[in-house]
Amino acid sequence: MSSAICHFMKQVQDAGEVRLFKSSEPEKYADGGQQRDFVYVKDAARWTCDLLTKEAYGIYNVGTGTPHTWNALAKAVFKGLKKPETIQYVEMPQDLTGKYQNYTCADMEKLSAAFGGDLGVTPFEESVVEYVEQYLAPNKYW
Repeated sequence: MSSAICHFMKQVQDAGEVRLFKSSEPEKYADGGQQRDFVYVKDAARWTCDLLTKEAYGIYNVGTGTPHTWNALAKAVFKGLKKPETIQYVEMPQDLTGKYQNYTCADMEKLSAAFGGDLGVTPFEESVVEYVEQYLAPNKYW
């Protein structure tokens, strides 16, 4: 599975727009307002490496503890590509109806405690723009 950002970037390059699912629960979530706890791979890799130097054992959730909407993710991709925002909302595929998670957010309490409360999370929009500008657009990988 590749990241949503990779898919969005290809959509923008091919069609000039990002396609997001319409909400299956419009009374709770607007179209594109479904939320995920997106985490920058650099943060996840840093936390993993840093845990090797601590006496912190077990299974940890890895996220940011803060959800963001698919709309916000798409807008950050457009910003990183320096393109105008165009979002098209499409029907949810039948095979996802009733299975799609409209909200996810990691409980970061255990990981945060292992780091003394400061995880040093890269701000959401900054991480998306950096990933697009410095890695995906020039076809570089970290």
